[in-house]
Amino acid sequence: MKDVTDDLAPDLTQFLADQGVKPVVAATTLRKMLIVTVDLFYTGAAQSSGGEETRVEGAVGATTPKLAVATLHCKCFYKQAAQQGAFVARLIEQASKLEGVVGTVVCGDMNLDSPWPDKTSAEVQQASVGAAEFGCFPTAEGEGVTPIVNTNVTDFSTTVTKSGLQMVTPPTNFTTLKMRTKFQAQAGKIGAVAMGHKDQLVLPMDMHVTDVIVAGRDEADPSLSPTAANNTNMSLLQPSRMWPGDHFAVVAAVDIQLSKHARPPPPHHDCTIPLPTQYVAKQRKSAAAAFFDAVLVAVGASKAR
Repeated sequence: MKDVTDDLAPDLTQFLADQGVKPVVAATTLRKMLIVTVDLFYTGAAQSSGGEETRVEGAVGATTPKLAVATLHCKCFYKQAAQQGAFVARLIEQASKLEGVVGTVVCGDMNLDSPWPDKTSAEVQQASVGAAEFGCFPTAEGEGVTPIVNTNVTDFSTTVTKSGLQMVTPPTNFTTLKMRTKFQAQAGKIGAVAMGHKDQLVLPMDMHVTDVIVAGRDEADPSLSPTAANNTNMSLLQPSRMWPGDHFAVVAAVDIQLSKHARPPPPHHDCTIPLPTQYVAKQRKSAAAAFFDAVLVAVGASKAR
């Protein structure tokens, strides 16, 4: 693994300036940015001289192909979300030009702002969240409910997809949901709900996403079954006794095809990058679900201490 942040920072700094992004937003976003390249390997089946299948591992081609991974914790761009989407597209474009890189992934907290309409009461906010489709932003408007203002998320996602990229987390879903309590400093905001589409994975279209989980609770809890009366978005408030974080986990399994990027390996080898062994699902569970189960086990262990 190699840190290449400094190699790309000058270009990205100039790009944000050319886009007219506020200096404090650009500086904070770039300061928290980390970009690395990671060597990729293949694992495939080969036929031995005796006809028996054997497993082999090694780098594909003369130069080991690399995956570039960028992690962001953006300062909120507010109404400049379209410029933020262009920044992410530029990052992927530039990182993909690095020597040996066959694909680039951008992940992290995009900090997209989804405000309520002015003067929306805490009671209406809670009712709107609870009445919305499970896992999704409120879109209905009527007696006692109102849609959230999602213009920034729309601007970001539209710019990203028009750049030929895909987003793992659908823009209709929220990834953080919190409510102010009486223990916080602003008494006038007690009960107010803050929700946002913050956490995202952005990938090139030629990467095949095989599974996605956006989650932050244990479905094994019978009180949170699909038929439970309290199974609404308000049951997802963070943090909770089941999830100590204030953002949902976003886990994706991605297949990367190397055959078009590097010299082909010897015959009978599969050029598809496999999932790491520790993520392989058991009992017919998906790889992403298996990983999330491991996270819940770790959380449960920490609670038991």
